[in-house]
Amino acid sequence: MRDQGAFGVADIDQASPLKMDAMFRIASMTKAVTSTAAMQLIEQGRFTLDDPVAKIFPDFANLQIRRATSPA
Repeated sequence: MRDQGAFGVADIDQASPLKMDAMFRIASMTKAVTSTAAMQLIEQGRFTLDDPVAKIFPDFANLQIRRATSPA
């Protein structure tokens, strides 16, 4: 079994230790993680950058876009 632990402090002013279940705000880091995962799938030949989105997500095949109408 691998040892696990949390290192550092959760609050510097109170010197409270960081816990294993601490949550962090990663903001826009999800874009970097998602694009890295997508590029790995491209390297594996699962899809290409030129493939339509519907090939991966079939719900996008019949996507309809509504246009706003101005009041008469």
